[in-house]
Amino acid sequence: MKRFFSLLLSLVLAGTLLCFPASAEQQNNDATDSPQIEPQITSEAAIVMDADTGAVLYQKNMTEKLSPADTAQILTVLLGIESGMGEETVTVTKETVDSVDREGTHISLAANETVKMKDLFYATMLASASDAAKTIAAAVSGTEGDFAEAMNLRMKELGGVNSSFANADGAYAENNYTTAQDLALLTKSALENETFRSVFGQVSYTMEGTNENATSRSFTTLCLLMKNSDMNVKYENAVGGKTGWNSKSGYNLVSAAKQDGRTLICVILDAETSKQRYEETVALFEYAFSAFRNVPVPTTLLAPTEIPVMRNGIIVRRITVSIPEGTFLSTSVDFQEGTMTVSSLPNHVTEGETNLRLTVSAKDGQNNTVVLGTVILEIETEDVKLEATPGGEKLVPLSFWAKLWKVIGTILLILLCIAGGIILIAALLFLVSYLQRKKRRALRRRRIEEQQREEEAEQAKASLYSGRRHRKNKD
Repeated sequence: MKRFFSLLLSLVLAGTLLCFPASAEQQNNDATDSPQIEPQITSEAAIVMDADTGAVLYQKNMTEKLSPADTAQILTVLLGIESGMGEETVTVTKETVDSVDREGTHISLAANETVKMKDLFYATMLASASDAAKTIAAAVSGTEGDFAEAMNLRMKELGGVNSSFANADGAYAENNYTTAQDLALLTKSALENETFRSVFGQVSYTMEGTNENATSRSFTTLCLLMKNSDMNVKYENAVGGKTGWNSKSGYNLVSAAKQDGRTLICVILDAETSKQRYEETVALFEYAFSAFRNVPVPTTLLAPTEIPVMRNGIIVRRITVSIPEGTFLSTSVDFQEGTMTVSSLPNHVTEGETNLRLTVSAKDGQNNTVVLGTVILEIETEDVKLEATPGGEKLVPLSFWAKLWKVIGTILLILLCIAGGIILIAALLFLVSYLQRKKRRALRRRRIEEQQREEEAEQAKASLYSGRRHRKNKD
């Protein structure tokens, strides 16, 4: 019996030892593959965008209009930086101080306090200070209302068509809304500005004393991805972040992370808790970094090609399109190297079209064609005017001599018009003169005829008198 139990125990231990390596290997594989499983996001809206390619790697309700809260201050700081006033000193107005909600976040700026503009950038970005954001607005545009108009204009320039900003600090208002996609587009453009990157990625900052407050003021970023905290949500790859919250917007977070030379942007809107926005952000970053890769798109896939530009069926000019140097494509698809192709170009474009995209495809391991994504083409516009052949399908550029004769013809036409005008005026003057002469001759004839009639009347009267006199002498 003892031998039986010993044998049984040996078999169990052996089975355990044999199974353990397989189990560990399976766990490692699961750990490697798990980030590629798309995470379940419970926040109302979210997006992950590649900051270099603009590709959307993940999205949930990315065009839903929601309150931006303090994340709107990203645009406020960007406009402040783009104003070129960063090194200037500005004065805080009483109107600005009075407009600040003292229950919100602020740095206790006082009326007539003079502060450096760059200090306001850090106070707004790190501390979400409403008074700093409103002071930037007043300094740049004069009033917060005018600044809001500038915010909306700049947002449209960046391609954000679903946003409306009503104030500089992101305070809740009916006409103050944005989308996850628009905030990602805004952050993508803002990160191209070196000064903004510095402010966005700063963890702490100290503002020197001013004329109204001699004590220095220190700010630490509210984005917990950037620092240690009790919530334990710090993310080593994070390079910047901006939080936002109010009772009607929920918890918002706009952040950026960099890994292996790639920068991704993540936007979370309307999370239920503060920790949720961080955990979902980290999960999305881990998923996007592992599931997607940036692959170069060779410029040789498309030789520079001329395309006619049409207006009302007529060719008005031409453009040359090509794949820009250094173009990368964000894709999660595995494909055979060297099998990349692009879709066909259109026969023509309509005047006003500014973006031309081509679909990039390749062969997968089973030799099936798979779509990798799209690339935006580089466009060069030539100011050469073109003649349209019948149907407007064939491009016929004008030669030098054709252009010269066209200019000469235009000059001759102008001279002909001038000569025709002179001849017409001369003809009118001649006609007027002729009519006047004709009228004068008619008047002279009438006077002569009247004079002749008068003379004949006098002669008749004289003849009658002479006859009477002759008869009287006879008698």
